[in-house]
Amino acid sequence: MKTMILILFPVLLLAQEFMIQPDGREPVVDPFTGDIYCRVFGEGIVKIRADGSGKVVNPYPHIALPVFAHKTHKAFYVVWTDNNDSTEIYTIDFNKDSIFLSKKIPWSSIVGISPNDKYIYLDAMEGETDWYYSLEKDSIYSTQMALPSFRIVDWIDDSTIVFSTGENFIIRFCFTQETLDTLIRLETGKYITGIAVNREKEFIAYGFADYYDSILVKFFYPHNSIDSTIFNFKWINASGGPLNYIYLTWDSTFTKLAFLGDYGWALTASDIFIHDISQRKTFMYSDAHYGYKYNLNWLNEDTLIYENANGSGVFGFALQDTLYEIPVGIHHSTHPILPTAFQLNVYPNPFNSYTTIEIEGVQSGHIILSIFDLTGRLVFEQTIRREQSSTVKFLWNGCGKNGKPLASGIYYAIVRNITPRSIFKTRPYKLVLVK
Repeated sequence: MKTMILILFPVLLLAQEFMIQPDGREPVVDPFTGDIYCRVFGEGIVKIRADGSGKVVNPYPHIALPVFAHKTHKAFYVVWTDNNDSTEIYTIDFNKDSIFLSKKIPWSSIVGISPNDKYIYLDAMEGETDWYYSLEKDSIYSTQMALPSFRIVDWIDDSTIVFSTGENFIIRFCFTQETLDTLIRLETGKYITGIAVNREKEFIAYGFADYYDSILVKFFYPHNSIDSTIFNFKWINASGGPLNYIYLTWDSTFTKLAFLGDYGWALTASDIFIHDISQRKTFMYSDAHYGYKYNLNWLNEDTLIYENANGSGVFGFALQDTLYEIPVGIHHSTHPILPTAFQLNVYPNPFNSYTTIEIEGVQSGHIILSIFDLTGRLVFEQTIRREQSSTVKFLWNGCGKNGKPLASGIYYAIVRNITPRSIFKTRPYKLVLVK
């Protein structure tokens, strides 16, 4: 058995990625204490204490991970009977340090607990009627509907969930009133891959993918059906496989959305992205450990945890080193960014009629300058001729592809240097056009 590396979390924040539990899987955070629960091969359920004082094996007599309430320090888990025809729901009251059997019900698993701790939604076997458990009345009720097994689900309010089975639509279901309607239906060939409801601002963040094409993250406002793109990443993974999932999770203040892409068992490199709604910006974070990351959760306001198949365990990720800002809607190259001294200098900036875009560290081959607006729309593109020097200068007059002047505002320039053996690309460079 491997020896766990224990380091106090305040110290760990000095690093970017750190080990929490070798061989750990499916991490769950206690929002009241910061303790982490996970499955560990050969040990069962393990609690990792937030103060770094150690771990507890089988802290409670259960074999299932706890599902935590939001308002009170309680958690719930299910135990299935030997013949798998019924389920026992147990309650852990951490304040009283007690555990007790709450209910026996037909076979089900816990989907989640409503935002104000009123209901537990219970997903039955495929084709069977689902249930919900009222914590206030200590009673089980049928939803009167046999919904498909959930792949992605979140809560809008105490009696309403939204879900998708990985197809091209998001469904809203109010189980107390037994009403069901479709909120989002994408065109064929696009697949919903992640859902995270912002209950403070009352909108839904969701991710979807074009098969073998690109991934997008959008905000959808149910009250007025407005749909806006915050992230558009055009990329094909090294194995040639499609995107399986986008993990989306809001922090406790509902101001920061963390997400990453899951490309299945190809074990490709994966970066973590944070969208800050107060700044209306998306930031990209990267670490030295590449691998298949999933089960993304917030540990605190500046630390995420996840399971990593390549790293064989549960890891933490401190958000201190931003790689760069991602302009909204910009399509990224299908090729990786390679290490190079290749960079941009722009002057004057802000500018009125003309600005000089100076490109340094240019290799042999083609140079393509692309300029995008804030929505990610390509407004200008130019192939630039390279002379003998490794520095190239281009004078841009603020006009679009049609030769007409563009409106005042913020634009982003990206330069690609295409050589016979590789493609180099600059990070997005902000341009401010003032007229």
